[in-house]
Amino acid sequence: MEKKALEGVKDWEEKDLKPLADSYTPKDTGDLRGSYLSELLPTKAPGSVFTYRISYGNGLVGSNGENYAAEVHDWPSDKNWTTPGTGPRYLERAKNETVSLLQGKVSKSIKTIMNQRMK
Repeated sequence: MEKKALEGVKDWEEKDLKPLADSYTPKDTGDLRGSYLSELLPTKAPGSVFTYRISYGNGLVGSNGENYAAEVHDWPSDKNWTTPGTGPRYLERAKNETVSLLQGKVSKSIKTIMNQRMK
């Protein structure tokens, strides 16, 4: 069942979240958009079957040594963004707008495996 749930998460991440997050991610040089990372991590959290981390940054460091992706993510929304439609909270906004799709895809994946087991 874990494998099917993970398939639902990956499908959501690749088809729904990443394209929307990329469209919201500020683009000056393009480095930030190119730093998108998703990975399956080992987990020891109680009740968790797996942990799937999605982030931007992947080692990008700003001029003051800060985590560039986190810094840009938290900039004020009234900043003059160079690319229309982009701005702060780019990953959070995309997640909030697509989380219902995630829930549906994981639920569908689990229902499929349950139905196969019932036969």
